[in-house]
Amino acid sequence: MIAAASMFKLTMTADAFIGAPSGLPGTNLAQTFQLFAQQDGTGGRALTLTNSHWHISGSGTSSNAVVSVTTNANAITILTFTTSPF
Repeated sequence: MIAAASMFKLTMTADAFIGAPSGLPGTNLAQTFQLFAQQDGTGGRALTLTNSHWHISGSGTSSNAVVSVTTNANAITILTFTTSPF
């Protein structure tokens, strides 16, 4: 999921699942990236972070975390991810 870019766009036409990121920097380096998740014209799509331990603000740790996204048709939710330097 990590590339040279730090911003990514996802148009959800169905429920979306994001697995463990790869290519993260080594220890002592942190990286921040953003995901712009947009509902399609129907809306109602869910976004789940799977196969890894994600820390979601206010939710603790989960290996299958359902992210709170706006589900209105064409709505955009901006998610910011930061890797740990530890």
